Amino acid sequence: MKENRRLLSPRQSGRNIAAHPEKARSGTEALLRVGMAIPFLYFGIPIIAAPLYPGYSFIRNTASDLGSNHAVYPLPVNAAIILLGIATLIAAFGFLRAFLRLGTRPFLAWIASIAVCSNGLGTLLSGIFPSPDPRHGGGVWGIGTFLLPLISAIALWKQSDSRLLKGYLVANILLFAAMIPIMSGMVEIDKSMIRGLLQRILAFTAYTPIGVGAYMLLKRFRSKRRADTDSLDK
Repeated sequence: MKENRRLLSPRQSGRNIAAHPEKARSGTEALLRVGMAIPFLYFGIPIIAAPLYPGYSFIRNTASDLGSNHAVYPLPVNAAIILLGIATLIAAFGFLRAFLRLGTRPFLAWIASIAVCSNGLGTLLSGIFPSPDPRHGGGVWGIGTFLLPLISAIALWKQSDSRLLKGYLVANILLFAAMIPIMSGMVEIDKSMIRGLLQRILAFTAYTPIGVGAYMLLKRFRSKRRADTDSLDK
C-alpha cells in the first residue's frame, strides 16, 4: 500500500517549525503585559481603598495602614495586595523568559527576574501578614525589592535605544540613592508626618521599574518577533 505524502516547501516547513515558538512568544508577551500593570495596581489600590479609611492621608499614612488592624475594612485591601503579589510573581516569569529569548546573559537574566520575584513575595506576604505583624513586608524574602532600581537598570540598559527610557533608569537610581540616608536615619528629620509620602517615593523606585521594564522588553520582543517573521517569508 502506497503512502501519500505531501511535500512541503521550505517556506511552509519553516512556518510549521516556528508554530510552537510562536505560541511561546505570545505567552511571554502576555506575562509582560501583566508586568506593565504592576505599578498601576500598586498605586491604584490605595486610591480606591482610601475613602474606606476615615481621615486617611497620602502624606501621613502609608499604604500598609489601609490593611492594618486600625483600618475599618482591611480584608478587601489585603486580598487585593495578595493578588498583586501573585501578579508580580507571574510577571517575574515573563521577565525571565523575555530576557533569555532576547539574548541577555543568563546570570543577569536570572538575577533581575529573582529581584522581581522577591518584590512579588514581599507584596504577597504583606497581604497575608498585615501590619503591624513583624512578617509584614516579607523580611529577607522581599529584600530584592530594594535591589530593583540598580539591577533593573543594568539588565534593561541594552534593551532600548530610547534616551527617555534610559534617562528614567538613571533618574530612578538617583532617586533611590537620595532616599537611603533619609529612610536609614542618617539624615535626622521628623518623618512622623510624612511617612506616607516617603514610603510612596521609595515604592516608586521599586515598582515602576517592573512596569517600565516590562514595556521595554515587550517592545524589543515584538521587534524581534517581526524580524523573525520577515525572515521566514523571504
